[in-house]
Amino acid sequence: MALRMSTKQARELGIIPKPAPSTGGMNSLEERYAGYMKQTGLIYYFEPWKLILVHGIPHQRREVTYKVDFLVLNRFWMPWFDEPRYAHLNAYHEKLFQWEIHEVKGYWREDARLKIKFAAEKCPYLVFKGVTWNRKERIWEFESF
Repeated sequence: MALRMSTKQARELGIIPKPAPSTGGMNSLEERYAGYMKQTGLIYYFEPWKLILVHGIPHQRREVTYKVDFLVLNRFWMPWFDEPRYAHLNAYHEKLFQWEIHEVKGYWREDARLKIKFAAEKCPYLVFKGVTWNRKERIWEFESF
């Protein structure tokens, strides 16, 4: 006679392993980068968007998506604002900002690099940057797409 039980019962008895809990938070590298942005005074949002790059591949029911790591509000600075003839614009200088997408990676895989390049082509009004931590020099390295 076969013993029948539900998946839930089998998990409770330890027959089927329980799925790993989804934290939905930052990994250690993203936490370190968030701390760096706080120190530098940047305003950021963690995983605010999921960009749909391709709406349904033919003969498949899935979309190609790209989940943004950080949406950063960065102060936009133009060097000519410092010239005396543009002194009247200094009052507006504090109000100029641009949105940037920062993708934090320990190392880049080819598919991730292709996705961020494609997203940068689809959204030319945003600045896309790849961020990696250089362990030898102990600095953040930035790459623009």
